[in-house]
Amino acid sequence: MATARCACQAGLLFACAALVASSEIHNPGRQLQQTYAQAPSVPLAAVEHYDWNITLSQGAPDCFQRNIILVNNSFQPVLEVVQGNILEITVHNNLPAWFIDVAGGISLHWHGFSLVNNSWYDGTNYGSQCPIKVGQSFTYRFPVNEPAGTYLWHDHSQLYRSDGLNGVLIVKPREGSPEAWQYDADYPMLLGDWFHGEGDSLGITLNRPFDLTKANNITGHWRWIGLPQSLLINGHGMYQDCVIPGGLGDVAGSANYSANCSVQYYDIPPGRSVQQPEADPNNPGCSHTNFTVEEGGVYRFRIVANTLEAIQTICFEKHNITLIAVDAVPTEPISFGECMDVNSGQRADILLTADQEPGNYWITTQMNYRVGGPNGYAVLHYEGSSNHTLPTTPTPQPGAAEPLTLSQINSIETNRALLSGDESDSSAKALVENFRYFPGDQTTLAVPNADRLLGLNISQPLIEPTGQLRWAFNNIVQPSSPPCTPLLRDIALDQDWLGQHLAAPGFDTVLDPYEQVGNGSDALVFEAFSPMPLDPVTGLHVLQTDLGEVIEIVIQNGPGNAFNGDYRGGAEAASRNGSEAHPFHMHGHHFWLLATGNGTWDPSTSPAEYNLDNPAYRDTLTVLKGGWAALRFVSDNPGVWPFHCHLDAHFVIGHAMYIVEGTDRLPPMPEDMPVCSATCNQQFGPNTVPFVDSAYPDEFGPADNQNKR
Repeated sequence: MATARCACQAGLLFACAALVASSEIHNPGRQLQQTYAQAPSVPLAAVEHYDWNITLSQGAPDCFQRNIILVNNSFQPVLEVVQGNILEITVHNNLPAWFIDVAGGISLHWHGFSLVNNSWYDGTNYGSQCPIKVGQSFTYRFPVNEPAGTYLWHDHSQLYRSDGLNGVLIVKPREGSPEAWQYDADYPMLLGDWFHGEGDSLGITLNRPFDLTKANNITGHWRWIGLPQSLLINGHGMYQDCVIPGGLGDVAGSANYSANCSVQYYDIPPGRSVQQPEADPNNPGCSHTNFTVEEGGVYRFRIVANTLEAIQTICFEKHNITLIAVDAVPTEPISFGECMDVNSGQRADILLTADQEPGNYWITTQMNYRVGGPNGYAVLHYEGSSNHTLPTTPTPQPGAAEPLTLSQINSIETNRALLSGDESDSSAKALVENFRYFPGDQTTLAVPNADRLLGLNISQPLIEPTGQLRWAFNNIVQPSSPPCTPLLRDIALDQDWLGQHLAAPGFDTVLDPYEQVGNGSDALVFEAFSPMPLDPVTGLHVLQTDLGEVIEIVIQNGPGNAFNGDYRGGAEAASRNGSEAHPFHMHGHHFWLLATGNGTWDPSTSPAEYNLDNPAYRDTLTVLKGGWAALRFVSDNPGVWPFHCHLDAHFVIGHAMYIVEGTDRLPPMPEDMPVCSATCNQQFGPNTVPFVDSAYPDEFGPADNQNKR
């Protein structure tokens, strides 16, 4: 009989004792057999090699020209690889030295890939690697031992993915494998929120004092990144579509202010035009994305959300869609009508049948859980109808589409063929074959019982003595990077590194956010099962597990000022009692999403809501405002894996922790890994006004920086 161990932490929003009793169930052990060694019956893998030249250019995805990041002169290219082949990408960082870069370089993450035995290539800045500095190159090389499906690649240094350094990543079934679904065409669909400020420039002010009594002309003061100016679909949109409260037109005296979105043009040509008489003669133009279908055809849309801030609902006018996979894992086919929710980092594969009268129909994506955000639009175009024209029906307005209900979210289930390994019909056989890493694997996704339980409480503390606003798990704010060396490398070189750097009780040290950190500096490290600190602290947050353990995590979304989260007291502190919806992504694993709920997790009733039969098997989940979510995963992948909020403006100010497992079984570190600088930045520091003025003179002159205080 396995005995569950509980993380009883002071101030948790649920009672641990009751949970222990509910988890004392026989553990059948890991049933998902993962064979990662090349099987003799598998042909030698082909190497798919790419050279990616990362450069800065000028572009206007939504008709507003600004700096954008390109890969081989392409904006947000789709990367398609074959299951079982070896992916080899040499990244050349040719961004200009003057371009704002608070992380000291770039790193590319293969979002959703487990990378078993290849954790060195996870692409997390200071987690698995040093950043690739300007003028340097680095080659990622690993076998694509992942289920066929839809993934995402993106920068994982600071906020470069909001400048275009991201794209859809598709793993195709190995040669000779049957397709699991029948469709006539396959459309990748990347959803993004677009800001007219560059990512790192927006993030600079997040590290400045929120408490105005601690702000001055040297530190500057905190400012939120605000709402995006537009939503893009496959890199296209128009910010003129939606001028709404909080958007670009929401300024005093704005002549074009309107609370409605009225899409008038399919595309806007370069230069001044009838559509844009006020535009600069060098206006590069913009357009809406067109998805062409034929009447009676069936189409697969691979919907991928890579947003900085927006949680989106996407709708296909007059067309019911069927969900067939989430986060690259096949689901029991289910339809919620015309719409589907996709949070940042999540993927949803849907099938659409072109069964309407030929014409043009709206594809609309809408921000949810944040009031005032714009809509994004594309066109579902039937072959033979008027091309490059907008639908004649009224423009769908922000707020018109309701997000999925709690019961709908919890009704998404893993396809039962993956539970049983049943191959009795061709469809089930294809599903299993596409999901397997190699032919002959025995695959089942039966949910194992938990060995250990961890509660993670979300809050938004104000930190003394700096007055900074942060996001925290269990009152611990994690720097977005350890001091100047990758944590994976530190632990690989010294298996006792965590023990040597483990913080003693007291938690009385706060990292100075305005100083550079040199090699050898100690960051605080917190054992995830230590007593929860009574006051918010800053330090490296680590969950250390035994290889093969089954861990259950309950995430409780509490008010921002919880756990002594605002030292100011009084009305100012009391007013920060709201919460936000968060997407959380786990590197190196998929997990069973047992349930999501509203309100406070209750040990006596909430486990009864768990789906232990065939829950969704995901790598990114959503915790609703004031709600909770329960997940379970197997700690079976040697490495150091971040678990973090996928809203970058939350991640870079502390909303993360590391899962450390099986580091005594790591493969040798590749000899050509990037080398770190002698000094590096913690989060977005140092970012005082004088530092920013001197470090980025071409980006921020004194006048520009004044506007960012």
